[in-house]
Amino acid sequence: IVPDSTTNSDIGLPSKIDSSNIEQVEMLVLERVSQTITALGGAVAIWEGSKEKSPVLAKSFERHKYFLTALEEWEAGTLKMRSKKAPVPDRITNLQNFVVFCYQAR
Repeated sequence: IVPDSTTNSDIGLPSKIDSSNIEQVEMLVLERVSQTITALGGAVAIWEGSKEKSPVLAKSFERHKYFLTALEEWEAGTLKMRSKKAPVPDRITNLQNFVVFCYQAR
């Protein structure tokens, strides 16, 4: 998650999202979500496979698993919206909800 002072341009996103750039923005976000899913999924798999689990880290990994599941669900829903050519306002709302979710998950 990016610091509060980070702007859209700092992470390669346009300042305004509309019908002219929704495809580009979704693809960029989906790419980053996919990378995060891969990394987080690997960490969770190692945790799940370890014989000895630190009680200190257990709560953190429960949060990681929750976040991983939520990312996977968001990714699937977004891909479905794109394939069904959902209206642009709905897709923008989906991206806004994703930002709120990520902010709350910190």
